[in-house]
Amino acid sequence: MKNEDLTPELEAHMEDFWFSSARITYIRDMRNQGHYFTADIAHPNDYDTTVSVEGYWTDLPSVHYDWDDDPYPFGNGYADESEVTVTDPTQLIAGRNYDFVTIFRDMTRGNTSGNLEVNSQRSYWSWFFWEYNVYDGQYELLATPDYNTHGLLTNIKGIAFALSGILEDKGFIQKQASVDEFTLSSSALEDMYKAMVMNHDQLQQVDITEIPATITFHKPQSRKNISLFLKKSDNFQACWYDALAFSQDGKIITLGSKIDSKDSINEVVLENTLQQTKATLLGVYSIRGVAKVKGLPTLQADPDVFLISTPTLEALQQAKLSNKRVKAPPSVFWQIWKP
Repeated sequence: MKNEDLTPELEAHMEDFWFSSARITYIRDMRNQGHYFTADIAHPNDYDTTVSVEGYWTDLPSVHYDWDDDPYPFGNGYADESEVTVTDPTQLIAGRNYDFVTIFRDMTRGNTSGNLEVNSQRSYWSWFFWEYNVYDGQYELLATPDYNTHGLLTNIKGIAFALSGILEDKGFIQKQASVDEFTLSSSALEDMYKAMVMNHDQLQQVDITEIPATITFHKPQSRKNISLFLKKSDNFQACWYDALAFSQDGKIITLGSKIDSKDSINEVVLENTLQQTKATLLGVYSIRGVAKVKGLPTLQADPDVFLISTPTLEALQQAKLSNKRVKAPPSVFWQIWKP
């Protein structure tokens, strides 16, 4: 694939949005109920074929990034929705400006125009779909920025980014947030690790050849190491990476993009992001894709791998019965990383 084919042409910028201290308390309380704050940028037409998500970056803390290919359940081959979920709201800082940028590829090569939708929403973790989903239609439309053939997207800037008060009237919130509740102990990490390895063993016993998977590394890996890892492994076909970078003003930047069929990181998106954020790459902390079930023990045994996460056998069986798709689980990096 040529570099020019990978060049990002459309960027949706949500710039300088912030949270009040009261709003952060509210989001922490949401987390106690199993709900999460999510920022979402999407094309309003599920059947659109003019743009597709290519990458992202954000300085929101402890995020899980996800993209969706609608229409549900199997999509049309174009990723039309991009979202970040804050998994640990205790890391949010009141009054601080945050950014979330989604990079879209113009599939028409310069002949498209339209608009996107920007939402804040309450999400929950779905064990059925293995992803964060909007809770019972509880979201707030913030803006509908336009884009055109020149790749210009109206910036969403200066918004007091917050879920509307109507969500607080639903009775879900109890005032009981504390920092300790969001810290995973070493024993909990060990239990999680053992449970996932046991899941790998169970998968070996059934007639499943491939499975969505996320590989979390012990520490962020260099581009060279990632390239070597992907080229040596016949048991994993990667489609996405997530990485960390540090900006000049001390912010932690989470970023990611596609990995092509030749196991190559999209260097154009990566370099543009680092230049735009004035950041230095720390490394790739996780990759997502499809793993061969018989190869799970080999992947897990790699010295650079902390955990390869897969949906449970039960989730796969339920999805098959209901003709639904299951995604690769979130990385466990934020539970093991010590900056």
